[in-house]
Amino acid sequence: MKSIRTMTICGILLSLAVTSGSLPSLLAQDDPPTAREVKDRETLKAFVLGARNYIISITDPDEGAALVDTLQEADWKHENTYLILLRLSGTVLFHAKDQNFVGIDLSNVEDDRGEKVFPKMLAAAQSMEDGDFVEYSWDDPSDPADPNPKTCYTVQYTSPLGRGALLLVGGYYQDLSDVVTDIGEFPDPPAITAGDVVDRETLKAFVHGAVGWNREVFNEFGADLLQLVEEYRREGGPWRQGSTYLYILTEEGVVLFHATRPDQVGRNLIDSQTINDFPVVRRLIEKAQAGGGFVEYYWDDPSVVGDEDTGSAKVGYAAPFTLPEDFPVFPGLTLILGSGFYKGSQMALDFAHFANGDSVSSDVVLVNLAATPIRPLVYFYGKGGELIDPESMVDIVGNLEATDFGALTLQSELPVLGEITISTNGMGDLTTGSVKVVTEGLDSPIGGVLRFDAPGIGVAGVGASQSVQGAIIPVRRQMGGIDTGAALRNLSESELTLTCHLMMSGEMIEMQEVTLPANGQTAMFISELFEHDTSNFTGSLRCTALAGERNPEFTGVAVELDANNGIFTTLPVVPLSGHMRPDEEMASEE
Repeated sequence: MKSIRTMTICGILLSLAVTSGSLPSLLAQDDPPTAREVKDRETLKAFVLGARNYIISITDPDEGAALVDTLQEADWKHENTYLILLRLSGTVLFHAKDQNFVGIDLSNVEDDRGEKVFPKMLAAAQSMEDGDFVEYSWDDPSDPADPNPKTCYTVQYTSPLGRGALLLVGGYYQDLSDVVTDIGEFPDPPAITAGDVVDRETLKAFVHGAVGWNREVFNEFGADLLQLVEEYRREGGPWRQGSTYLYILTEEGVVLFHATRPDQVGRNLIDSQTINDFPVVRRLIEKAQAGGGFVEYYWDDPSVVGDEDTGSAKVGYAAPFTLPEDFPVFPGLTLILGSGFYKGSQMALDFAHFANGDSVSSDVVLVNLAATPIRPLVYFYGKGGELIDPESMVDIVGNLEATDFGALTLQSELPVLGEITISTNGMGDLTTGSVKVVTEGLDSPIGGVLRFDAPGIGVAGVGASQSVQGAIIPVRRQMGGIDTGAALRNLSESELTLTCHLMMSGEMIEMQEVTLPANGQTAMFISELFEHDTSNFTGSLRCTALAGERNPEFTGVAVELDANNGIFTTLPVVPLSGHMRPDEEMASEE
């Protein structure tokens, strides 16, 4: 049995108000006292009833979601005067003093006299329409002058946002840190947990696994249980590992849950921007509303000293999560569930081109350079950035194993300095694209080459492609003989436009734009890319990311091919220093 604290959607959406100015102010409703002005029983009663009237005035879900932030502001919380919202069963839905108490069960909590406090609260609230006072005993160890016994005020009410009665309490501040709630066994976590997230595909599998797990939790524990907060927040558990964790938003950008920042709950982050002024929350919501998608951005990595000034490259994924139709609050409401990982936490090899089919095949040769055994993940991507089912091209034999999220891996780990060759089978129509190999952690380096085998022409090999923002490739063409081809792959999570210049003796001959979808790839000969007569040409190809693109990283590989004379070789791709923008002056002259 696992003892955890739970959070319900009722507690988030009912007990918790919008940002300043979106609702009537506290003093606008018959001027009830603020928390600071509570001095005696009558002002405590007026404070709690004023809060009740304030809460039941909220009819919009997003306003209700933001209440968690509002009720922790100065008017609503001062020293030991604050609000607690409970279900009639005793479950804490909102606790203004400490959100870590959300989900605990107060039904059996005893005071210093050994008396259960919650049954008295419930009886008092139900005895009169406007509630009543409750006496309880607790000797605050942090304040010897604190009076004992104490008085709280409790009232029962029904919110227009919900389907059941709730309990609102003010003046109750007994320490609850030792209270645990036993709700039974969890369903088994999905195959991909937070500790398995090393790249975009495992991240996607992790988020969708969490969505499916939530549905299973609803089925097992009942429709009023939304989140198992303590389990979601537990470091080293299936839902949180280092910088990989879960968050939940409304479609308007209000935070309902954040594994590492409970202080963000209830805040509307729709207009939040990254260090580089990128509207990351809006983009994540847009991706989720489209069924799920990735967003790449820069964010402060707490494990990197000084990162708050520049941020680190991070990949986020968000997906929609819809509450059940029988849910007690907002049935059918769609929420946003997401997570992410820092790109610097992975070791990856990118090969900008592979080919398979029509008897052409490719070998991915990997060597473990780490000090410990590893299990690499190998992905094949199509030209449009889509994952290709590895079982459609690779015979799954020996130590190979296909994952349920589109990767190839090994049944047993690759030993230190061990090597493995993964070969496509050359069958079917010709398919081209790119390959990515990922291992977990920067302390798990891996080396590799990709070998092309074109029967009747020859064999050529190339090392992993370097991530660049601009590159130059030597090219040449001879009529009826040698032709140079280049493959370019977009490494970013959004569409990327490259400007490609055909150069000779340092002068631009022609310029063409090449647009690549997220993780997409293109491969073409210079005779296909440019209109200029390249019948007999020697020069270079220069490609750079179009000005204005964010994080414009790509990779490339080039080959020289002469089928008549059996020439098949790869060419070096020389990275440009810095991010060279397209030469606007040269382009205008053209």
